[in-house]
Amino acid sequence: MTDLLTGTVTFLFTDIEGSTRLFERHPEAMRIALAGHYAVLQKAVEAHDGYVFDTTGDGLYAVFSDATHAVAAGLQAQADLQAVSWGEVGQLKVRMALRTGKVKQRGGHFVGPALRQCARLLAIGHGGQTLLSHTTAELVREALPVGASLRALGTHRLKDFASPEPVFELLHPALPAVFPPLKSKWFQRWRRYATRLKAFPVRPAILTAAAWVKASLLEQMAARSDDRFRLLTGGSRTHLSAAAKGCS
Repeated sequence: MTDLLTGTVTFLFTDIEGSTRLFERHPEAMRIALAGHYAVLQKAVEAHDGYVFDTTGDGLYAVFSDATHAVAAGLQAQADLQAVSWGEVGQLKVRMALRTGKVKQRGGHFVGPALRQCARLLAIGHGGQTLLSHTTAELVREALPVGASLRALGTHRLKDFASPEPVFELLHPALPAVFPPLKSKWFQRWRRYATRLKAFPVRPAILTAAAWVKASLLEQMAARSDDRFRLLTGGSRTHLSAAAKGCS
């Protein structure tokens, strides 16, 4: 089937969040769960005329000739994964990304920037979340599955790509809808800065600086007030105050 797919296609990439940690804690249970997870994904992809052309240690790569079929497959896969009890490993949190673009085939493999962009889009998501590129979102906006909708997540710069791109999230009442901020480049930079700031006594330093600024401002205000008083009376507040005390 992939021999016929060239030109504009839509990719669906998936992986399991925290799979390494799950394998370390529950090796046998995770091995069984992983096989079951592949079966769920394969079924959803094939049900919507897609084709799995590669697998990773904890995910798969699928391709579709129609973007609406790819979104429907992603939605079905997420819903089916949510419905399965995965035993002692707990809920498998699978993140997904959909990207539409032009590709060629070379030596039986897809070639084109759309694959790398889809992989980078997948990397900034969270388990249970399904992200769409701007192109994919525009193609499916008027033909979403029943109950589904899109939420704009702002513009993000993907790793190794210079131009930022709008990112969208697929929503459905049967799926989780609350996730942390996307792990894009700006977020990673903010997290590094936040981590560095924690190593310094920032709060005491800020409070000390604020107290110094406040005291300095009060001194300046008092000096200006005293200058205006001197112009009007020929003496300073300090001198008049002392004289008044002497008279009393």
